[in-house]
Amino acid sequence: MKMKKKIESKSVEKRKQRDMRKEYTVTFYQKNRKLFFITIVAVISCGIMDVGVAYLLQVLLDVANSSNTKGLVNILVVSLAFFCSMFVFQI
Repeated sequence: MKMKKKIESKSVEKRKQRDMRKEYTVTFYQKNRKLFFITIVAVISCGIMDVGVAYLLQVLLDVANSSNTKGLVNILVVSLAFFCSMFVFQI
């Protein structure tokens, strides 16, 4: 008799857990699709920005090693604008 009650209580608990899991899964996936999409776009754009920073640093070092002062000023302005826009985007 006691064994039967234990088995029944375990099956009831499992059923409750399964129902709760389904409810939470539905809530997570259906109500967070917009946030998930925004997160994916942000991660991809941050990766692209990191590559852009590496490229700008390479160009900046190349121009700094040459004796071209005008080119250095131009790349510094572009770098500053890029870094400011990156800072605004990542906030």
